[in-house]
Amino acid sequence: MVVTSETETEKRKEQQKYEKAVAQRHGETPAQRHKRIADYEKQRSFLKEVPDAFNFKLLGEEKYEGRPAYIVECTPNPKYQPRNMYSRIFLHIHAKLWIDKQDVQWAKAEANVTDNVSFGFLLARIAKDARIVMEQMRLNNDLWVTRRISVKGNARIMVLKNRNLTEEITYSNYRLAKPAGEKLITSQQPSSPNTARLNDAKPPVREQ
Repeated sequence: MVVTSETETEKRKEQQKYEKAVAQRHGETPAQRHKRIADYEKQRSFLKEVPDAFNFKLLGEEKYEGRPAYIVECTPNPKYQPRNMYSRIFLHIHAKLWIDKQDVQWAKAEANVTDNVSFGFLLARIAKDARIVMEQMRLNNDLWVTRRISVKGNARIMVLKNRNLTEEITYSNYRLAKPAGEKLITSQQPSSPNTARLNDAKPPVREQ
């Protein structure tokens, strides 16, 4: 009898998912690849509104993970008009960014929700005082990838009672692959893989 630990089983499943994702990229037609990228960019399109949604103030400098970083305060711009259902949340967020001085890339973001935010005709709502923390790490000395996402607060789904929301996702074991001429990064977690392209758009940040 062969006894396999839970950790080994999870690793094997993640490896299988990784290989499946790479195989799918290899088998993509140009049209399928174009649609996949278009869908991905559409999902992230609301991030392009960040420079218009906030006023930015430089608070100072400090080291983050051993690297010099600017600390930037982000407050809602009163003149901002959301152009996306999801970008409406920017009206009710106060945030702080740690910007790596060398790469001019955000390494950490802390966001606090200052008022209830609804999506999809009140089908979902994030309650006031929710807190979101996102962290990135520098990979291979030139690439920034997600390391951790933490969400704490209350949410209401489908007009049901409020539900306490505490979620933390960590990313590790990034690997590089080159299917069909496109570079990929695959990040694996204990429960599920996460995949992002090397040339994913980075949220623009500038001081106004």
